[in-house]
Amino acid sequence: MKLKGLLSAVLGAAVMLTSAATAFADGSANEALAENTDFTAPSVGLNITEHSRDVIRQYINGHPFDMTRKTEYAKAPDGYMPFANFGKLSDTDMIEGRNALNVMRFIAGVGVQDVTLCPYATDYAQAAALVLNHKGYLTHTIYNDMPGIDMWTLRCAQVGAKNSNLANGFNNPAHSVVMGYMYDTNEKISVNSDTDAGALTRRCI
Repeated sequence: MKLKGLLSAVLGAAVMLTSAATAFADGSANEALAENTDFTAPSVGLNITEHSRDVIRQYINGHPFDMTRKTEYAKAPDGYMPFANFGKLSDTDMIEGRNALNVMRFIAGVGVQDVTLCPYATDYAQAAALVLNHKGYLTHTIYNDMPGIDMWTLRCAQVGAKNSNLANGFNNPAHSVVMGYMYDTNEKISVNSDTDAGALTRRCI
């Protein structure tokens, strides 16, 4: 399992939801955005805002992301014990991963607030990605069975693994959001839990 392959697709390390968005829109917003919605499936028992094609296009233009670009690091992680430096993704990767998630949520019509990045949570997930890359598998539970590892890295990795969903095989975080977490058929993504197809999509949205 390549280091870059695992770390490039860490949703938790790229996009952590710190602004819990509500799924309600006021009436004025609904009226303003409800044009040309024949392509939108009606909701039953849900509170969503149905956006027109033009409004969605405008939102996407204001929240760009590139799914083909390879992941870059602002600070490359250590590739050897004790893993004292677990690295940091580039601002571009972080922002575009967040943008991709917000675009998916906007298209779905949920949330009146964009999600934002949480620096300490992304650090935890980054540490988990590094440690699990060393182990060679994905899991939500990291045990104290790594002699020689930096203890701060281990503790951060344990928190990150428990509170994140990590994936590998994607170009960058934005790519993992769209083609992994949103296209959650349980065949296209290797995730460390959640066996039901669609479970990750629902959690992210």
